[in-house]
Amino acid sequence: MARNPAEGEKIVKACGKNGVTLMLGYHFRFSPQFAQIKTDLSNGIIGEVQIAHATMVGPGPFFHRSEGYAPRPVPSWWFNKELTGGGTLIDLGCHMLNLVQWYFGRVEEVKAFVGHRFNLDFEDYAVCVCKTKSGAVATVTTGWFSREASAKVEIFGTSKIVTAKRAQSNKVVTFLQMLAGLPPKFNLPYIYELQHFVDCINNDLKPLSSGEDGIADLEAISLAYKHSVPFEDSW
Repeated sequence: MARNPAEGEKIVKACGKNGVTLMLGYHFRFSPQFAQIKTDLSNGIIGEVQIAHATMVGPGPFFHRSEGYAPRPVPSWWFNKELTGGGTLIDLGCHMLNLVQWYFGRVEEVKAFVGHRFNLDFEDYAVCVCKTKSGAVATVTTGWFSREASAKVEIFGTSKIVTAKRAQSNKVVTFLQMLAGLPPKFNLPYIYELQHFVDCINNDLKPLSSGEDGIADLEAISLAYKHSVPFEDSW
């Protein structure tokens, strides 16, 4: 949403002042399997959660992200910490922290370990240990070191253990779905997300992923940066 909570608050205030519907692109909230976890938690099916893991890794800014398109140079601003606010933790971590806070309430304490595999002035992999309002302890792991992108959540409850995963689509399967006139399954969360956004605009509804959520995630990220140590110095 922004580089820090203060900037996020300015965005939210400006949108409120001008009657603009603000929604963040947290597509995992619109992925059926990740949304099902939220439903199961609310219904008590999983039980009390003591531990959770949220992981998201991918190629980061080192490769163009648009699957199916010709490679293009990565914009230089990706490598400017002043412009991005940080590395993988703010880029991918915001999505995983958003799920953690959606599931378990606000992150109250964070201890983070950050790594610099490619010797940049920001982290390219990170592991955070988060204490949440509900009492659940969640680890959030992100990285920019893998050609293959993947996101996974594991929830360990007293009644049930559940997992949700989102990985790169199989090109052959995607091609067959398109031939059949069906939207590729991998793209469905983005379609649901856009449909929800349009519905919020048309009916003056508050989006499922609001600006306030974005600020809460930035606060958690800022807390992680504040309480972070390099992996190289932590052993």
